[in-house]
Amino acid sequence: MSQEASFAGVAWDEVVPVEVTTLDALVEAHGEPAFAKIDVEGLEHQVLAGLSRRCAPVVRGAARGADRGVACVDRLEALGRYPLRVAGETHRPSDPLDADGIRRWIDALGPGDRSGDVYAALATAP
Repeated sequence: MSQEASFAGVAWDEVVPVEVTTLDALVEAHGEPAFAKIDVEGLEHQVLAGLSRRCAPVVRGAARGADRGVACVDRLEALGRYPLRVAGETHRPSDPLDADGIRRWIDALGPGDRSGDVYAALATAP
């Protein structure tokens, strides 16, 4: 994130150890969530890598970096069919899009537009 203009004033001079787990482990321990917001400053694709099954609505925050955003869409698509919506700075969700539509939206973002949320909900059929 140190390469992002919006974080230019942040001093990345401290290491803070944090305990991590996987989404699979959280679902196992607590059951399937009705809503999960994943917003980990550009590492959302790594969080989704810890999910091996379709799960109730997942929200992927901050579409920063086209490659990372596309990696998230690819992972969700690999898990099953999700109707997807995007919301940029307006926070108004789009009409439903398929995975290719989300990829096109990510590709069309300009250098200053690298933020937004991708909302994924379970479809009625896998």
